[in-house]
Amino acid sequence: MTWGPALFITVIGGVLAAYYRDEIMRILTKNASEAIAAQVVKDALSSFRTSLQTLLNEIGRVDSRIDLLQQRVDSLEPQKNASLKVQCESLPSAQDGENTGFLTKE
Repeated sequence: MTWGPALFITVIGGVLAAYYRDEIMRILTKNASEAIAAQVVKDALSSFRTSLQTLLNEIGRVDSRIDLLQQRVDSLEPQKNASLKVQCESLPSAQDGENTGFLTKE
């Protein structure tokens, strides 16, 4: 007695599946295609996000390096000015009619 309803449902299900096989396959294929496409888009967005984060981190590092270089340049500025002053003071001065190779102010 217990085999009767199960067999009936199996037979009816098989007939319906055979009759609507193309429709069922189209729906399953469509759903699978959409799921695959969604996964591909999700993976692409994740990869893009990772690349963008890496780029932003690199920009931050470069910005930090620029700041450090600017600080070094700023700290060298007084030394550079003092060094130039010493060099200018040690240049030979031209006597009347003497050519030192430097432009002189007359």
